[in-house]
Amino acid sequence: HKTGTTSIQEFLFDNVKRLQGAGISVYVESGGKGVERSNAWALAHCFIRSELRTPMRVSRNSALIDDAEKEERIERFRAWAIEVETDVCVLSSESFSFLRTDIEARALATALDGVFDQIIPVLVYRSADERRAWWSAQLVKMGVDDAMEKEGAESIAGDWYFNWASLTTFWAQFGGLVTIDYREAVKQFGLIVPAFQKEIGLDWEGEGGDYFINVTDVRHTGGLTGLMRKPLQLFRRRAGLRSLLS
Repeated sequence: HKTGTTSIQEFLFDNVKRLQGAGISVYVESGGKGVERSNAWALAHCFIRSELRTPMRVSRNSALIDDAEKEERIERFRAWAIEVETDVCVLSSESFSFLRTDIEARALATALDGVFDQIIPVLVYRSADERRAWWSAQLVKMGVDDAMEKEGAESIAGDWYFNWASLTTFWAQFGGLVTIDYREAVKQFGLIVPAFQKEIGLDWEGEGGDYFINVTDVRHTGGLTGLMRKPLQLFRRRAGLRSLLS
């Protein structure tokens, strides 16, 4: 099973130029070893509370950065968003699903202030049972499952992470929240990408591509009990300003 994050991000990255021609700009980050990706995990970590041990912070030290580097990353994003000439900007990372607190909300709002006209958060979700099983398997896959079990209440494997109400409440404060049912999307289209295309205003019927990727095996994760969510940011611009779809 998979959340759809990788499929959506691969679609975005593979179609950066074509999307730009359709009036949509995709935010791309340089990942490990300078490889560019449409996964904005580094930017997302500028807002995630420092005490939270995310998988990236457990597996690498680079995700826990000082204030100067945070400001640099945020300003780099703001400069990009201000300079693009398209009406829509897309920012995607599952790491945004870790945000919950008022302090995080204020930090994110400050970073977006004066850049976008409208912010539209988009959450792709599965059933509660599937989410916990998928996440447990994903942590094993990343090799951080032992560390996560030792982190206590603030663990990203803790019950707070699977609280759909807290996630939707957090993102609803930024704009009109949009949700996509992963299972329904796959049932209708065969994969998640066409449902996402629809939400960002694309009419590329039959062009979802072969993006059924990064499937996580949950057969050996025991009972199912969770919930999946991952915000994808979309920034839409009107009259020269932009707005965000998360």
